[in-house]
Amino acid sequence: MRFTWLTKVLIVLLFVGGASYWVKGVRLLFSEQGGVDVYLRWQEQSYIRHGQNPYDVAYAAHGVGVAPWDSTRDSTTDPKVGSPDSGGYPPWAFLLGSFMFWPPWPTVKLYFLAISLTLTAIAAVWAYSMARNQGRHTGWLAAASIVGISAYSTSTHVGQYGGVVVGLLALSAWCLVTGREVLGGVLMGMALLKPTIAGPFVLILLVTCRWRALAVCIGYVSIASSLIWWQTHTSPIEMLLQSLAAGSEYIHDSQGLIRSLLKIGLTPGEVTPALAALILVPGLSVMFFARKRSVLDLFAIAAVVGRLWAYHKSYDNMMVGFLFVALICAAITPRSMAMFALLVAGGTTWAPASLSKLDWYNFLQIGCWVVGLLLLLTLPRDQKIDRENTIKFKPLRQEIASTSCGGR
Repeated sequence: MRFTWLTKVLIVLLFVGGASYWVKGVRLLFSEQGGVDVYLRWQEQSYIRHGQNPYDVAYAAHGVGVAPWDSTRDSTTDPKVGSPDSGGYPPWAFLLGSFMFWPPWPTVKLYFLAISLTLTAIAAVWAYSMARNQGRHTGWLAAASIVGISAYSTSTHVGQYGGVVVGLLALSAWCLVTGREVLGGVLMGMALLKPTIAGPFVLILLVTCRWRALAVCIGYVSIASSLIWWQTHTSPIEMLLQSLAAGSEYIHDSQGLIRSLLKIGLTPGEVTPALAALILVPGLSVMFFARKRSVLDLFAIAAVVGRLWAYHKSYDNMMVGFLFVALICAAITPRSMAMFALLVAGGTTWAPASLSKLDWYNFLQIGCWVVGLLLLLTLPRDQKIDRENTIKFKPLRQEIASTSCGGR
């Protein structure tokens, strides 16, 4: 990639902007009203530790979700914890959550912040590693494209899972590229603690026939769900239905396509299957036909599909960073169209997240992401990206030398 002074200025602006977003998010997290989602997750995990189902407690206290199938389960509210008015997280999410929300309140804010920022930094290092062999400045641009996403500010402020999930997905991508499929599958399963982000990424394992990674991913989810079943005396199926029912209360706050479908008369129960038909099924088709492209390109497809297909707010925009890194790697040759797509797709995502409150800006973002992805897919696949542009903690396995960028 030919680096002009304008590109170097972009790198500096993205790092400075990202730092300011992070500082703002941390400051708001420790304000009186900060860490709303951290508090909800902490409440849920407190009940899990005590052997109670948090959805039972939420239903008894607020009428949120559906009644427990077993009325004898303890659904009393602990006055020291309060009743969680939340939902949407599946049973397997609570296993990883038990490691992230064990400190007392409000110390858990600092603990979760450390986890989130560490995994965010890991995602930036992964981005750097994907482009570093084509030039140090290319690597820095890739890292800056992750750091500069404004959604990290809002995610940090409220204590959302976005930074954690993206970091786990980046680690999973690195493992898949370097032949560590078992670990890659475990990390993918861990990332599924928020299925609305990670769900479409699991499809990559399916279309590239990575059966071992897929089996391990499913195995992790099954074991995690079984452990929560044992702890709360609630079957995974019941808890999943409870989470979906409780989470439907938040669907009206979604930004983007869901809000538009609600406005034209669809009910909350109809919106998710409608988007699955409109976005998820075509997205799977695109992944299948692009299955021989690089793992990075497939992650870019999953990122855009994932951002469009389900409930999201602006704090989940960091998932689109996979698209930015793919475009930067595609521009290595150089290809000016890829850089143009990066600026189109990235510009709306690096801008202040407050703009996402505007419907027209949400659709502008969606349009830019889709255009960026389409331009990426029109470029010839580069079979050297996965093999050469990966941080080499140790030599790649011999089998990788004969593996195409997309997988098999």
